[in-house]
Amino acid sequence: MKKFFKLLFAFAISSIILFLLIIATNQTPRKDNVFKKIYSSFKFRYEKAPKMHYYRKNSYSDDYYTRIESEVYDTEKQKVVEVQIGSRRVTLNTPSIFGQKFYSTLKPGHYTIRWRVENNKNYGQKYSTYKTRLKILRDDRKVSIKIKGSNIYIQ
Repeated sequence: MKKFFKLLFAFAISSIILFLLIIATNQTPRKDNVFKKIYSSFKFRYEKAPKMHYYRKNSYSDDYYTRIESEVYDTEKQKVVEVQIGSRRVTLNTPSIFGQKFYSTLKPGHYTIRWRVENNKNYGQKYSTYKTRLKILRDDRKVSIKIKGSNIYIQ
């Protein structure tokens, strides 16, 4: 019985100390608060892609998802600023002569691809927005999208 009261007392003291620490972290106006850094470092991450199995050669062989491989290239007079596939938006910050690649997975269905281009011409609009429709079938395992300036190539 004494052991039970000792454990109960230790639990009560530790819960009071934890409660006081939580109150203290919420009331301190300092930006370099240690407890807020610890709380913000705990983030839950989940992936929308299918689970990769080590025994499969093609990790995207699940019928439910399709792998999207996108390559974006700039031309001499047009620079691609951002690309949006469905609701996923990718902002392209650093230009590259070799192009920029990004990958994602999508479910079969209809999607709209929008991309914004910055024009380097002396006349007309500075930015132009283009869009096209993409249809992903259930049998598609991989879709390649290549954007060069205002042109798009889908395979």
